[in-house]
Amino acid sequence: MKRITFILLAFISINVYATTADKNLLSAQNSYQSIQAKNDANKQTYDDAQDAFNKAKKTLEESQKDLTQKTKDLANAKTQLDKSTQDLSKASTNLDEAWNKANPKSNSTTSE
Repeated sequence: MKRITFILLAFISINVYATTADKNLLSAQNSYQSIQAKNDANKQTYDDAQDAFNKAKKTLEESQKDLTQKTKDLANAKTQLDKSTQDLSKASTNLDEAWNKANPKSNSTTSE
């Protein structure tokens, strides 16, 4: 009888242990799947952020190239303006000289 009781207790213990192990296994699987789903969501969020970053970086680089070109255009326009201002000043001086030569009386009148 002791032997049968021992065998029954051993069998029950194995079943209880197996049931606990199965529960632990199921719990671990559920935990893993939950964490994996969260990791997948985080990976997607990271990928989206990386894409947005790359797009912003490309836009910035294009804007910097555009700004560089606009700076060159501005410098060229300034150079042309300075040259035309100098040309206008020379033309004004030439016009005054030509006027004074063509109208000597008005030149003498204005200097008196």
